[in-house]
Amino acid sequence: MSIIWKNQRKKSEVGRVLSVARGLAQVQGLGSVRSEELITLGNNIPGMALDLLPDAIGVALLAANTRLKAGDEAVP
Repeated sequence: MSIIWKNQRKKSEVGRVLSVARGLAQVQGLGSVRSEELITLGNNIPGMALDLLPDAIGVALLAANTRLKAGDEAVP
């Protein structure tokens, strides 16, 4: 089961955090993400896609953020 999950993750999109402020992050590069989809940001920080814009996605952070910064990876 663990091997299947790893293979699926390699096929998924990888986005980048553009900015972080007040419990929200702007992310680009995740064109197939849907509203309310869970996203993992940076070093395992959970988030939920809420604002789907043409060039970026607004993500609400679901955990305390002390390490997330612009340039970190984001994966659905």
